[in-house]
Amino acid sequence: MVIQKMNDANEIYPHEPKKVKAKFQKPLFCFKIILMLSLIIALLVLFGMSPLFSIAGFRIQDSLYYEEETFINLSGVSIGDNGFKHVGTNFMQILELRYGKSEYNILQNCPYIKEVKVKFNMPNIVDISFTEREPTGYVPYLGTYLLVDNESYVLEIMGQASLDELPVIKGLEFSYYELGKKLATENTKNLDAAMYVLNVIRLSDKNDRFKLLKIVDSIDVANLDKICLSVDSRIIVNFGNMEELDYKISAAKQILLKNIKETEKGLLDFTLGENPTFIPDSDVN
Repeated sequence: MVIQKMNDANEIYPHEPKKVKAKFQKPLFCFKIILMLSLIIALLVLFGMSPLFSIAGFRIQDSLYYEEETFINLSGVSIGDNGFKHVGTNFMQILELRYGKSEYNILQNCPYIKEVKVKFNMPNIVDISFTEREPTGYVPYLGTYLLVDNESYVLEIMGQASLDELPVIKGLEFSYYELGKKLATENTKNLDAAMYVLNVIRLSDKNDRFKLLKIVDSIDVANLDKICLSVDSRIIVNFGNMEELDYKISAAKQILLKNIKETEKGLLDFTLGENPTFIPDSDVN
């Protein structure tokens, strides 16, 4: 029997034409995908530039403080502009078709505006909606008064003759302010205390026929252990500190309504014992 030996050179190897073809097809497939995406993007851009998306008007929420023209001018958007032209650059602004620069300009120039959205509503309308700050009180400053909201943001500068029913906030220490910015006081706790007391009064008034806040002339928070209200230009209410503030405000309202005559002047003091004490002006003097 003859045994035939085969060396490595005689071994039979499979051909690889299919692998070569696959390697060639992969970049071709990627090229086709990129080409298709480029065509789609080009078509979308052309579609977006269509006159169909030219701004035809504005839909603006009613404001208590600003005219519609103010928002339109600050938005930087004009009738006839392409609606996609002013869309912002971050992901959420693109997703919601919001005009980020327009929103920034409005916030920087309208102190009463707390939040704002400027949005392209296809095919051709710009919607402007916002939340406005609510004035809370006046802070004296070099012969004028700074109108602030419940977050201590400066909304406007007022003169004495312009003051309405809002209370004056006394006892704050600061050397400067910026319109539209939060008031930077040296005694921050005192400012926070004033806002807290006024907010508790506001909440109490919601469910009460007797509205205390309407007749509060001022609140003095220079001493946090002697927080005082001036009421109706004739009664000083000394709450002491802020402990049991809800009770003190409720009790003060009842005493002012039922126990103190409209012609009486004096001091209603919550620091002299367990119960509040009213000291008429004649006794104080």
